[in-house]
Amino acid sequence: MKMIGVGGGYRMEKEFDVEIKEVLSRVQRVKAESLDDAINKAMDR
Repeated sequence: MKMIGVGGGYRMEKEFDVEIKEVLSRVQRVKAESLDDAINKAMDR
């Protein structure tokens, strides 16, 4: 914690751990023999 002077007084500043999740999504057209094969090819790109 850290003391911060505010308008003639002080307030306590705390630290917080905040988890930020980022999700990116896109669609790719993949030529393959099966869905499993298509997923593997897309993951390798």
